[in-house]
Amino acid sequence: MSAAPTPAVDSQVDAHLNFTTVGTTLERAARLHGDRTAIVMEGVRVPHAEVLAHARRFARALAGQGVRPGEP
Repeated sequence: MSAAPTPAVDSQVDAHLNFTTVGTTLERAARLHGDRTAIVMEGVRVPHAEVLAHARRFARALAGQGVRPGEP
């Protein structure tokens, strides 16, 4: 059983997400936290800046396949 949502926290998160894209969130995290660990998987630590770099490469690959921003 999960804990009940906290309205104040949920509304802060919702307000932030309403004005933010995934790309903007990754850019902000990289700017603020750069070399700090963002992900740990199977003992490998990936810093925020590297997550952003991977996301940018993936976005370029999608664009190369004709996918445009805002497409579902």
